[in-house]
Amino acid sequence: MIFDSEEKPLSLSESEKKKYLFLRQVETLNSFLSNGAITRAQYDFSYNGLVTKMKITEEELTQWLKK
Repeated sequence: MIFDSEEKPLSLSESEKKKYLFLRQVETLNSFLSNGAITRAQYDFSYNGLVTKMKITEEELTQWLKK
Protein backbone atom coordinates (compact mmCIF):
# COMPACT_ATOMS: atom_id res chain seq x y z
CA MET A 1 0.00 0.00 0.00
CA ILE A 2 1.21 3.50 -0.80
CA PHE A 3 0.92 6.12 1.94
CA ASP A 4 1.12 9.89 2.06
CA SER A 5 3.34 11.81 4.49
CA GLU A 6 0.75 11.35 7.25
CA GLU A 7 0.65 7.56 6.71
CA LYS A 8 -2.81 7.66 5.16
CA PRO A 9 -3.36 5.30 2.21
CA LEU A 10 -3.35 7.07 -1.15
CA SER A 11 -5.96 6.29 -3.74
CA LEU A 12 -4.17 5.74 -7.06
CA SER A 13 -5.41 4.68 -10.45
CA GLU A 14 -4.13 1.44 -11.94
CA SER A 15 -1.77 3.35 -14.25
CA GLU A 16 -0.43 5.40 -11.33
CA LYS A 17 0.18 2.21 -9.34
CA LYS A 18 1.99 0.69 -12.32
CA LYS A 19 4.19 3.78 -12.67
CA TYR A 20 4.94 3.91 -8.95
CA LEU A 21 5.89 0.21 -8.80
CA PHE A 22 8.03 0.44 -11.93
CA LEU A 23 9.94 3.50 -10.73
CA ARG A 24 10.53 1.93 -7.29
CA GLN A 25 11.88 -1.23 -8.92
CA VAL A 26 14.17 0.80 -11.20
CA GLU A 27 15.37 2.77 -8.16
CA THR A 28 16.24 -0.52 -6.44
CA LEU A 29 18.08 -1.79 -9.52
CA ASN A 30 20.02 1.50 -9.74
CA SER A 31 21.00 1.19 -6.10
CA PHE A 32 22.17 -2.40 -6.56
CA LEU A 33 24.21 -1.39 -9.60
CA SER A 34 25.81 1.64 -7.98
CA ASN A 35 26.75 -0.38 -4.89
CA GLY A 36 28.28 -3.20 -6.93
CA ALA A 37 25.68 -5.75 -5.85
CA ILE A 38 24.91 -6.59 -9.50
CA THR A 39 26.77 -6.27 -12.79
CA ARG A 40 25.67 -4.11 -15.72
CA ALA A 41 24.61 -7.29 -17.55
CA GLN A 42 22.45 -8.33 -14.59
CA TYR A 43 20.97 -4.83 -14.43
CA ASP A 44 20.13 -4.84 -18.14
CA PHE A 45 18.59 -8.31 -17.91
CA SER A 46 16.46 -7.37 -14.89
CA TYR A 47 15.44 -3.99 -16.32
CA ASN A 48 14.37 -5.47 -19.64
CA GLY A 49 12.52 -8.27 -17.85
CA LEU A 50 10.71 -5.73 -15.71
CA VAL A 51 9.64 -3.71 -18.76
CA THR A 52 8.45 -6.87 -20.52
CA LYS A 53 6.59 -8.42 -17.57
CA MET A 54 4.90 -5.16 -16.64
CA LYS A 55 4.04 -4.50 -20.30
CA ILE A 56 5.53 -1.01 -20.17
CA THR A 57 5.20 0.81 -23.49
CA GLU A 58 7.84 3.02 -25.09
CA GLU A 59 5.49 5.96 -24.56
CA GLU A 60 5.23 5.21 -20.83
CA LEU A 61 9.01 4.88 -20.54
CA THR A 62 9.50 8.20 -22.27
CA GLN A 63 6.99 9.97 -20.02
CA TRP A 64 8.10 8.37 -16.75
CA LEU A 65 11.85 8.66 -17.23
CA LYS A 66 12.00 12.29 -18.37
CA LYS A 67 14.57 14.31 -16.50
